[in-house]
Amino acid sequence: MIAAPIPPYRARASLMTAVDLKPNAPDHQNPEIAQQRRLDRWAIGLSALCLVHCLAIPASLLVLPLFAHELISHQSWVHWLLLVLALPLSAFALLRGYRRHRYLPVVIAGVLGISIMFIGVAHIAGVELELPLSIVGALCLVYAHVQNMRHSHG
Repeated sequence: MIAAPIPPYRARASLMTAVDLKPNAPDHQNPEIAQQRRLDRWAIGLSALCLVHCLAIPASLLVLPLFAHELISHQSWVHWLLLVLALPLSAFALLRGYRRHRYLPVVIAGVLGISIMFIGVAHIAGVELELPLSIVGALCLVYAHVQNMRHSHG
């Protein structure tokens, strides 16, 4: 029995399947798009974690007035930690998405969000603005990643 010739799109040495080579394949069949979605979702989750943290502190101040000083004095390091985690993840996800969709406002919104978070965490605008700036920055970052997903997959 003679084997049928291998179609040219399957003759490549990579592990890609024929579905990967279809330019109009649905999102769930394209591994590159699926990975981009995962990156954006992780970045959104991290920004949401920052929001939860930032909003939980004022709420806890109302409920637990005895611990207010302790909560305020230790929240700055958490903001730095979240910023240090958000920066590389967001940069990687947003730049990777930008290479795909070439929509610059998405990257600008991400840079704006990270910058606002940095200004708040570094107390450039004052200690009293750390929390509001962290919240606004995290919201900008969530918006950037949601738009990144929409433009990458739409």
